Amino acid sequence: GECVAISGPNGCGKTTLLRIIVGLIGASAGDGSVMGVDLKNAEELRAQVAWVPAQYHGFFPRLTGEDNLRLFASLDGVGKSQFVQRLEKYRGYLPLDKALTTPFYLCSTGMRKSLILVRAFIKNSPVIVLDEPTNGLDKSFSSSFRKLLREECAGRAIVFASHLEQDLNEVASRVYTLEGGHLHAGGR
Repeated sequence: GECVAISGPNGCGKTTLLRIIVGLIGASAGDGSVMGVDLKNAEELRAQVAWVPAQYHGFFPRLTGEDNLRLFASLDGVGKSQFVQRLEKYRGYLPLDKALTTPFYLCSTGMRKSLILVRAFIKNSPVIVLDEPTNGLDKSFSSSFRKLLREECAGRAIVFASHLEQDLNEVASRVYTLEGGHLHAGGR
């Protein structure tokens, strides 16, 4: 039920920390858990956590945005009616209309970013981890996406990395700063 932000300058390790949290890479030291799942159990972590990387990995270039989302929803066990219902919910927050009907390789940066964000939310995981979620979105959609994040925090945990003050101020209930490999509370 909380949105937690990790802030810090470029190159400080925000993305690396997020990749550890979602089980993509192992930590060099220490331990931790997400939803009671040990960080060393990568397969189980991926079942609990939806991951939104800063870049657009995993989409099939020749499939339309909607075909990609349907495929991913199916792989995540989301039924057809749930898929349609969840997709409709997110249409008002992100520029999806053109992105859904365009082959992924022809999508603009903003369209691609919208599709990858929707992919994570359709999965309906209890934890969503986002790396620089508003990068690549137009200003108007960044604002509506921040509103969506605040609403989604009510039913799940959201962890995101950002160095944008607007993301930190408008979305995060807590902010941590990453410096020198250590996480420091940011005063919220």
